[in-house]
Amino acid sequence: MRPLDITISAFGPYAAVTEINMEQLGESGLYLITGNTGAGKTTIFDAISFALYGETSGEYRSSAMMRSKYADENTETFVEMTFLEHGKTYRIRRNPEYSRPARRGSGIVIQKADASLFMPDGRAITKIRDVNEKIQEILGIDREQFTQVAMIAQGDFMKLLNATTEERKKIFRQIFRTGRYQVLQERLKAEASSLGREYDALAASADQYLQGAVFDETDDGREQSAKARSGHLSQQEAVCLVERMLERDRTKAAEIKERKEAVDAETAEAQAVLIKLDNVIRVEKELDEALLLQADRQRNLERLKQACLEEQEKEPERKKTAADIMSLEENLPQYAELDKRRSKALEKTSEGEALRAERTKLAECIRTWSAELQERKKELSSLGDAGVLLERLSANQEGVSGRLHKIKEIKADIRSYLELSENVSEAQTIYRQAAEKADNLGTEYAVSLKSFLDEQAGILASDLEDGKKCPVCGSTVHPEPAAMKQNAPSEEQLHEAEKRAEEAKQEAERFSREAGRQSEKAAVRLASIRKQSADLFGTDEEAEISDGIAPAIRKSSEAAEAQAESLRGQIVIAERNFARKKVLEADIPLRESKIRNAEERAASLDKQEALRNAEADGLTKEAGLLASRLRFRDRESAVSFMKAETARLHEMEESFRNAEKAYRTCRSEYDALAGRIAAIKVQLAESGFATDTEELAKKRSDSDEKRLRLTEERESLEREMTAAAARIQTNDAALAGMKKQGAALAETQKRLMWVTPLANTANGNVSGHGKIMLETYVQMTFFDRIIAHANTRFLIMSGGQYELERCREAENNKSQSGLDLNVVDHCNGTVRSVRTLSGGESFKASLSLALGLSDEIQQEAGGVQLDTMFVDEGFGTLDEDSLKQAVDALTGLTKGGRLVGIISHVEELSRRIDRQIQVTKDKDGVSTVSVVL
Repeated sequence: MRPLDITISAFGPYAAVTEINMEQLGESGLYLITGNTGAGKTTIFDAISFALYGETSGEYRSSAMMRSKYADENTETFVEMTFLEHGKTYRIRRNPEYSRPARRGSGIVIQKADASLFMPDGRAITKIRDVNEKIQEILGIDREQFTQVAMIAQGDFMKLLNATTEERKKIFRQIFRTGRYQVLQERLKAEASSLGREYDALAASADQYLQGAVFDETDDGREQSAKARSGHLSQQEAVCLVERMLERDRTKAAEIKERKEAVDAETAEAQAVLIKLDNVIRVEKELDEALLLQADRQRNLERLKQACLEEQEKEPERKKTAADIMSLEENLPQYAELDKRRSKALEKTSEGEALRAERTKLAECIRTWSAELQERKKELSSLGDAGVLLERLSANQEGVSGRLHKIKEIKADIRSYLELSENVSEAQTIYRQAAEKADNLGTEYAVSLKSFLDEQAGILASDLEDGKKCPVCGSTVHPEPAAMKQNAPSEEQLHEAEKRAEEAKQEAERFSREAGRQSEKAAVRLASIRKQSADLFGTDEEAEISDGIAPAIRKSSEAAEAQAESLRGQIVIAERNFARKKVLEADIPLRESKIRNAEERAASLDKQEALRNAEADGLTKEAGLLASRLRFRDRESAVSFMKAETARLHEMEESFRNAEKAYRTCRSEYDALAGRIAAIKVQLAESGFATDTEELAKKRSDSDEKRLRLTEERESLEREMTAAAARIQTNDAALAGMKKQGAALAETQKRLMWVTPLANTANGNVSGHGKIMLETYVQMTFFDRIIAHANTRFLIMSGGQYELERCREAENNKSQSGLDLNVVDHCNGTVRSVRTLSGGESFKASLSLALGLSDEIQQEAGGVQLDTMFVDEGFGTLDEDSLKQAVDALTGLTKGGRLVGIISHVEELSRRIDRQIQVTKDKDGVSTVSVVL
C-alpha cells in the first residue's frame, strides 16, 4: 500500500483543508517528515491510519478526539486518501463523529461518523462496516497489524528490547494472538485443580457414608468397625464389612419376628380367657341390678294403674266442654258480621264529619279570596295609563342622553385643543432656540472663513522651501515669507465650523416644520369646536366661543344632567307600575275562576255529607238487632272464652294420656326386666364357670399376670426388631452410597492421573526442567524468527560488532524463562544482557528488533508487503557514525520499491535526506505542510 495523495481537514492541529501530494516523493527511497515537537508530524500517520481503519495509530489518541480545536465551526472534519495497492488505485474518505452548528436554524447537531471507498472500477462502497471489511480484504492485514508493520515507534520497541519474559509474553500475546495457548494452559490447570477437588470431595463423601454406618457393638465385629471408622480399611474392605453387618442383622430380624409371632399367639389366648371371666363377672352384676329394678317397677305399676282409672272417670266433663267450644266456633261468623257493620257505621260517620270540616274550611277561603279579588280590581283600575306614561318618559330620556353625549364630545375636543395649543407654543419655543443657535454658528463660521482667507498667505508660506517655486508668484527665493497668526483656524477647523453651522441650520428647519404641523392640528380642532358649538348653542362667532364657550357648556351640561336624573326616577316608578299592571291583568281572571270552582266544590260537599250520615244510621240499627241474638257482646269476648275452654279441655285430655302412657311404660319395663333376668340366668348356666365371686377373682388375677408377662416380652422383641430394622435401613443407604462414590472415585482418579502431568507440562511446572509455559514455547518460535530478521540490520548498524541472541536458560528455576534477550559482542566474544547497551546502541538494537518484528508480521499475514513505512523519532541519541549506519540500514528497507518515512526533528537528518515533508506550527497552534524535494 502506497499513499498517493492525502487531504486533511479540521483534523488534529490542521485547522484548514491541507493536501499532501505523496506522489512527489517518488516510489522508493527515504524521505523525512520534519518539524518542531508538537507540530503535527505523527498526525500525518494518524490521518493515514484513520482513513484506512477509522482509528488513529496511537494508543492514547482516539478518533473522536481528532476534531481540530483551531478549525472554524463550519469547516468539515474529514480525511481523504488516494492510495495504490497491487497496481490499482483506490480512494477512501472518512469523517469521525463530532459536534457542529445546525445548517438550518440555531443549535448544535452531532455529525455522525461515515466512510466511503471508491473502487478502481468506479463502484462506491458505503457504510463503515462494509468499508472496514473491504479495506482488510484489499490490504490483507487489520489495523493492529498495520500499525505494527507500517509504523515503527521508537518508544514502544525500546520497551520490547528491555522487557522481561513476562512482559514480552504480554506484548507477543497481543501481536501474534497467542492468547489461545494461554487459555489452554489455564483450562488444563483449572481442570487438574477441579479434578483434585472432585477426588477429595468424593473420598470425603465415601468416608462420610462409612462413618454414618451403624455397627452392633455386642458382636465380634467391634474391632473391624473401629478400623473402618479410623480409616485403616480400604474402600473394598469397608464395603465387605458393611455387607457382613447387614447379613447378620437380617438373620437376627427374622429370628425376632418368629418369636414375636409365638408371643402374640399366647397373648391372644390369655386375653380370651380374661374376656370370658370379665364377661361372667359383668353378667352377675347385671343380674343383681335387674332384680332390684324389677321390684321397683312392680311397686310403681299399682300406683299408676289407680291414677289411670281416676282420669277415665272425667270423660263426661271433657265431652261437655268440647260441645261448648264447637257451638262457639259455629257462631264466630255472626260475630264477624256484627264487627263489620259496626266498623262500617263508624267509617260513614267519620267520612261525614270530614266532609263537613272541608266544607267549613272551603267557605272561609271563598270569603277571603273574594275580598282579595275586589282589592286587585280597584288597584288595576288605578293603573290604567301606566304604559303610555312609560313610553313618553323613555322618549324624553333618549333626547336628554343624546344632548349629554354631544356635550361630552365637545368637552373632550376643547381639552384636546388646549393640549395642542400648548404643543404649538412649545414647538415654537424650540424652533426659536434652534434658529438662534443656527444664526450663531453661521456667524461663527463666517468669521472663521474670513480669518482663514486672510491667513492664506501664511499657510502657503509654511510650505515654502528655497529652490522650490512659490505657488503664488513662482519665485524660487523666499526672503520674507508671511507668518501665520496664532488664532487663525486651520482648514480642518474651518470644515468643522462649516459642518456645525450646516447641521444647526437643518435642525432649525426641522423644528420649524414641526411647529407648523402642530399649529395646523390646533386650527383643525378649533374649527370642529366652532361647528359643534353652533349646533348646540346657536352661535359660531369666535369671540363668543372664546369668551362664553365654557360657561355655556357647563350650564347646559348641568341642566341636562338634572333633567336626566329626574327622568330616571320617574321611569323607575313608571316601569314598576307597568309591571304591576301586567301581573294584575293576568292574576284577576285566575282568581275569579278559582272562586267559582270552590263554590261548586262546596255544594258537592253538602250533598255527600247528607248521604254519609244516612248510611251510618242504617248500619247502626242493623248492628243492634244482630247483637241481641248473640251470647257475648263482641267477637273478641267470644274468642277469648273459647280459647280458655279449649286450653282446659287440652289439659284434661293431656292428663288422661299421660296417666295411660305412664302405666303402659311401667308395665313394659317390668316385662322387659323379667325377660332380661331369665336370659342372664341362662347365660350364667352356659358359661362353664362357677358363680362363686372369690374363685372368679382368683382365676382372673392369674390370667392377667400371664398377659402382662407376655406383653413385656413382646415390647422387648419390638425394641430389638426396631433397632435391627434401623441398622438395616441405615447400612443399606450407606452401602449404596459407598459403592456409588467408590465408582466415581475410581473414574476421577483415572482422569486425574493423566490431566495433572499434562497441566504441569503446559504451565512449566515439570520438576527438573526449565519453567517454560506452552504459550511461551510458541512465542519462542516467533521470537527466534524476529531475532534472525533483526540481526540482518543490527550487524550493519553496529558495524558487525553486535548480534542479538535469545537466552536459553533462566536465571533461576523459580521464574518463568524462554523470552529473555542477550547481546553477543563479537569484538570480545562475550554474551551479556541487552540492558548493558548504551543509549545509541539500545536505539540500534530496538530499531533492528522493530524492523525484524515488522518482517515477521508481514510473513504471518500471508507475505503482505507494504510499499510505505514510517519510523518515528529516536535518532537524537546517535552519534554521526551510528546515525549513518542507521540510515544505511533503513535505506536497505527501500529496496524493491518501498518508501520509508522518518519522523524526526534531528538536524543532521535534514542534511542527509533531501526529500522532506516539512510541518510548521504558527503562534496560534495551527499546523501547515509543505513537500520539499
